Amino acid sequence: MSLKRKIKFDLEKRKRKGELITSNVPVRIRISINGKRLDLFSGFRVDFQDWDFEKQRVVHNTKNISGQVASEINITLNNFHNDLERFFLKCSAEDLIPSNDEVRNAFNAIKVKYGLAKENKVEEVTVKDFYGVFDEFISVSSRLRNWTKGTITKFMALKKHLYEYNKALAFSDAYSGDMHPMIPVICTQF
Repeated sequence: MSLKRKIKFDLEKRKRKGELITSNVPVRIRISINGKRLDLFSGFRVDFQDWDFEKQRVVHNTKNISGQVASEINITLNNFHNDLERFFLKCSAEDLIPSNDEVRNAFNAIKVKYGLAKENKVEEVTVKDFYGVFDEFISVSSRLRNWTKGTITKFMALKKHLYEYNKALAFSDAYSGDMHPMIPVICTQF
């Protein structure tokens, strides 16, 4: 499948007090995929006067406020373009239309590759037991739905009965053993 796409480099056009900001402006990457747009920040900033809008690159022999040379920025922008094209070709070969989140994640991985972003560390997911989730359910639902003390007491009593029934109750127990016939009843009652 051919993926209709366009990758464009441009400067953000922001206004402050009604006037266009022209110094130290972020270089934006606008990606259009099948008519959907996604704006990403390249990690570079340049002045309007140092940007070639036709070539979509920094004018040669200039520096930005951070001291980065135009050739360094342009090489990295070219690498971004090539790596994004590679990503889209891979998606086309697999007959996939990537979501904005998938493109954003791919671009973040590209930025990490070139040392412009830190790798996102995956937080450890703590698995809560059934009763921990039940407590969280009571806490959140009681606030969101403005439960009365009576309703909270009713759910706490239900938790107590379940605990007396099985102290190590797990979600997997709902589909095994003698609790299985209760599932349709619970689903229709609540």
